[in-house]
Amino acid sequence: MKRLSRGGRLGAGFCSLLAALSAAAAPDLAADEVMTVVIDPGHGGTLELGVNDGTQASHGSSHNNAAARLPGGRTVLEKDLALEFARELRDELMRGEGFRVVLTRDADVSVAAMKRASVAVEESADVFLSIHFNAGGGSGCRAYVVAEDHRGWEYLHFFNPYVKRDAALGELLVAAVEKAWMPFGMKPSSTKVFNDGRQPTRDHGLGKGNLKDGIRSIGYARVDTHLFNAAVVLLEVEFLDNPATTGWLLGAKRNEARAAWARQVAAGLRAWKGQAAAFRAPAPRKAPGR
Repeated sequence: MKRLSRGGRLGAGFCSLLAALSAAAAPDLAADEVMTVVIDPGHGGTLELGVNDGTQASHGSSHNNAAARLPGGRTVLEKDLALEFARELRDELMRGEGFRVVLTRDADVSVAAMKRASVAVEESADVFLSIHFNAGGGSGCRAYVVAEDHRGWEYLHFFNPYVKRDAALGELLVAAVEKAWMPFGMKPSSTKVFNDGRQPTRDHGLGKGNLKDGIRSIGYARVDTHLFNAAVVLLEVEFLDNPATTGWLLGAKRNEARAAWARQVAAGLRAWKGQAAAFRAPAPRKAPGR
């Protein structure tokens, strides 16, 4: 955390991203009282998933994954809901003091995974939170963190010495979502935190997961932000295609449910301000050959 004036600043190399950013700063507080939170609304735009050749603005981030098809033929896309929830959380955090909030996109635009991570680096984020929604017939909220021994892609292998801290924040945020939405009918998840590696992270009891999209944003963020020790979490808020959840997530109670979600997640991040210092990560190790 650091002392920051209102508005924040991106370096010249990020001018192309300015149109996709929304930044809000807390009043001028003491350095240890301001936490910078970069909220990353997943997906966006219309470009398909880019290849690793540096030529596509969507590299590592597809325009959309999950969708909910509602009665009457209306379709709700993950990318739109992620942005709406990100704005709701930003506004809730900024109603109080002590937070500076930046969105990686504030419009329906394509933003590459590396660009999303670069915002966290440039803004010296204390938290990088990527917001997504799930699909596939399940239910419940889940958090994803980068594995301790990360082999997410054939061209990237590194170690995450901050996995305990990331997992602790993930647990806290999933608990916050469940507290907000259990009155609406949400079922608590048996496993709240997953990692993106091929095997469960050692010693931390994390579930196994291997996301092909979305996780890239937090993967790159974890690579780039280890120097300033940010906590990095991807939050799969709920399953869009589950009839048991769409009634309150997208139906008549959606505004009430969304406000409850923002209040509880913001409360979780306020609690995190008091807990983050307890996690002292070792100096990062580089993978062999890097």
